[in-house]
Amino acid sequence: MPETSYAPCGDLSLAYQVFGDGPVELVVAGGFASHVELYWTLPEWKAFFEQLSTFCRVLLFDKAGLGLSDPVPKVRTLDDRAAEIEAVMDAAGFGKSVLFGVSESGPATMVFAATRPERTRAFILYDSFSSIGFAGWDDVDRDPAELRAGLVPELGEEYTPSTEQLARLQEFGRNARSAWGTGAATRLLLPSVRSLRQLAMLERMCTSPGMARATIEAAFRIDVRPILPTITAPSLVIHAREDPGIPVQCGRYLADHIPGARYLEVDGVDHAYWLTDPDRILTGIEEFLTGSHAAPASPIAPCAPCCSPTSSRRHNTPRPRATSDGARCSTALVKSQPNSRNDSAARW
Repeated sequence: MPETSYAPCGDLSLAYQVFGDGPVELVVAGGFASHVELYWTLPEWKAFFEQLSTFCRVLLFDKAGLGLSDPVPKVRTLDDRAAEIEAVMDAAGFGKSVLFGVSESGPATMVFAATRPERTRAFILYDSFSSIGFAGWDDVDRDPAELRAGLVPELGEEYTPSTEQLARLQEFGRNARSAWGTGAATRLLLPSVRSLRQLAMLERMCTSPGMARATIEAAFRIDVRPILPTITAPSLVIHAREDPGIPVQCGRYLADHIPGARYLEVDGVDHAYWLTDPDRILTGIEEFLTGSHAAPASPIAPCAPCCSPTSSRRHNTPRPRATSDGARCSTALVKSQPNSRNDSAARW
């Protein structure tokens, strides 16, 4: 496991790790529950990051209020979260970097990319969103069909989650609100993980019940749709088709409204990139950043492959239908790879 250090961010200290020998500096902004040391005990997570570190120099950190970072008395704003990204980059000596925004950290990376283009080489979003459409906890208890009917005029039929998807998201919210620490909430996000006891431990070690509630409520209220057209960095959007946490329509919206974004849709039922077709995701990331599936032996020109005008999807162009292997981009973004890390018979 890499050494854990602390970065100053105002009056707070943020836990972070740096590892890998690749030429691309990659900053990972994780989801609402993280722990930079505990996660190394998860075999699939460890395998994912060991492979990622062959072509990237990786910076991981726990956001304020999570994991090993300082607690906070109230939920952080997106500007606060963007400042945290910059703080750990400064502490680690990272310059213009690639951002990897996961789940509810995706909007913070979008704010960072829009407001700090000089520090953003490219960015990748996994199972993220620009707006879920919930106004707060009251929507968690509404009839999902009524909730959907209110969202369609705002989001459009194409980008509005189904009634079933909204019902799953509401169930997650209810479990996170009233049963955080039992594993019930995370079990809905990671259905392939079999041990409820270990999921419960993961919840308790990553964040407190109060911080979980505050973070999820803030995520319900996020809406960064207005800034999407202002993002100029090369972008790759990845989403699991059956993601139980963030409906796939959210990823499709991002890909269609971030100028030139590439889109990779993968098969999977977990809200975790290290469990959902990890080899295919790693291949897509590597080809996006380096232009090939073989890790380069020397530094590369800044993001030339992912800046190619012939391989980027253009803003507001018709979105191609899913191919038989799930890729939804105008050119081949990934190659078929054996899914060895996803074939483990037992989870954890």
